[in-house]
Amino acid sequence: LSSANVDEVIQTRLLDKPDEVKAELASIYRSKADILRHQLSFTNAGRTFKAFQDEDHFAAVYPFAPYQFQLVQRIFESIRRAGATGLHLARGERSLLDAFQSAATSVANQAVGLLVPLHRFYPSIESFLEGVVKSTIDNASRNTSLQDFDVLLLKTLFLVRYVDEIKGNVDNLITLFIDRIDADRLALRNEIEASLQRLEKETLIGR
Repeated sequence: LSSANVDEVIQTRLLDKPDEVKAELASIYRSKADILRHQLSFTNAGRTFKAFQDEDHFAAVYPFAPYQFQLVQRIFESIRRAGATGLHLARGERSLLDAFQSAATSVANQAVGLLVPLHRFYPSIESFLEGVVKSTIDNASRNTSLQDFDVLLLKTLFLVRYVDEIKGNVDNLITLFIDRIDADRLALRNEIEASLQRLEKETLIGR
């Protein structure tokens, strides 16, 4: 197993599906391909993140988006390099397998049509984080001036903080928060902009 083909291993070991499920997902992709392309686009990204290639690819990686295999790998690398992890964070491959298994399990009981938002990957690195990082996010969850969504946004902002290729602008945050194929981007934009204001007011983020 190498970092270069970790997405293939995850597809084989964690995401393989029965033929009837693959057929159902392929049908969904055929009717929603244009929507998916729009939902999972980034602005001012420093690299081209993978999109769904075709219906077979969609069925193979579902409920994840193809860009997540690249991005989560970069998140682990950048957090490790920035020194934000106190305990040993396994290099690359094993951590990625654990992260995708944890994220997939967290949405296992939801209906077909969901997608996994980036904040679902936070729990898999939480135990490795330096105390000051973890306590800041834990304290935010107990802050009565904040809502549950604000904490998820704070986790997402932390995950991409050290990743140069993804800017934490509102458009990109909307994409990272897409949790179902038919998600309303405008409603998400309003929710994220309001949340950013609350986080800034609590001095948890800077403009």
